[in-house]
Amino acid sequence: MKFELTSELTDEIIYAMENQSSSFVFDVVDCVILPESDVDSSDEQRFFKLPEWNSSSGFRLMERFVVSLKNPPMREELRNILKSGQGVFRNFKDVLKANPDIEGLWFSFKEHEIKQVILSWFNDIRELWGLERLGAEPEESSELVHDDFLFRLKSNDERLESIYEKELCKEFEDFYGADLGKILSNQWKNTSDLLKNEFCTVVICETISGDPAGFLHAYKGSADSTVLVISSLFIIPQFRGLGLGKELLEFLLSKLKNSKINTVAVSCVSVPDFFKDFLERVGFSKVGSVFLLREL
Repeated sequence: MKFELTSELTDEIIYAMENQSSSFVFDVVDCVILPESDVDSSDEQRFFKLPEWNSSSGFRLMERFVVSLKNPPMREELRNILKSGQGVFRNFKDVLKANPDIEGLWFSFKEHEIKQVILSWFNDIRELWGLERLGAEPEESSELVHDDFLFRLKSNDERLESIYEKELCKEFEDFYGADLGKILSNQWKNTSDLLKNEFCTVVICETISGDPAGFLHAYKGSADSTVLVISSLFIIPQFRGLGLGKELLEFLLSKLKNSKINTVAVSCVSVPDFFKDFLERVGFSKVGSVFLLREL
């Protein structure tokens, strides 16, 4: 008896689970999905009901997805929908449809979660038949950026889109308050203007349609310098939680492989805590208030 959880069988199980108008069972002997009305369900060693999946299951899945989101504005909007109690599923779907990048994360999250439910259920059946449990498949990355975003170096005669400056300055003011926020945003603009020279490196992230999503700004002290300092890394709020910051950094590092640069520095105060963990995973070391990546 071939008793394996193939991708084809998994897809059939998911389709049957989400069919709320009929009930289905799994035939262990023939390894197929059948309508429950077509079989003798009293044969409990051969026919097994599929994992339960109803509106409550779907709602709990949406709750877990919202908690997992790293995009604060979108997380708050979806959380309010879940709390509204009216038209939850339709409104949730409409918001995701209006934000394709977050919708892509949702589909990936949903598929992974349902597959874990199926795997656990399938392994319970295997144990009843005296078979070993199957190991969990590696979780696929939910950072769906390569198909939806473009990364490129800014050309020498190209100016950074004004939307970056506007968004970043607004964030300073929202976080620190109007007075301090304006001082800090002006300080950033003055520093940024000073660093816009021939020794700068700017990586831009855009959507497929050309809309700006984020940027990374770095500089070195002179033409012969072997050290590059990352001064700014900013993702527009609606695109956060997709892994774009990591992709910007990895794109930059890939471009430095055959250059004279052998050290990249990042100030600890310029990056959030979760990004500090990523820096250490890719080889950066914390030295005082700076992260350093040596010997590229």
